Amino acid sequence: MKVEQETQIWHCAAAHYGDSLISIVNGALKSFRRVPGLDVLTRIHKVDVGAAAFTILDLAIPKTGMPWSDGSFIHAREQLRSHLSRYVLKRLVDDNAAPPELRDRLLAIDLGL
Repeated sequence: MKVEQETQIWHCAAAHYGDSLISIVNGALKSFRRVPGLDVLTRIHKVDVGAAAFTILDLAIPKTGMPWSDGSFIHAREQLRSHLSRYVLKRLVDDNAAPPELRDRLLAIDLGL
């Protein structure tokens, strides 16, 4: 997923859900199942997801075994990062809170494009 789309997802989610976004993120984490194999370590930057979403992600994402960060980014494996974005995007679409371009993105993901 492109960074611009991920940014839009998290900004929409923070604006629409507010404080209840933490329960959505926790639901996403509970439903996550890691596929065995190598997985790239990525950084979720505060400027990309916004301050509100970043705070929630920083509280929710387990930090076990992750390298230290300076507070401007969170380490997350690619599978987890993708799962979180897709889960939140699906909730936005289900709640009719996603703009048309994000609805199209979810359809593209579902079709494997």
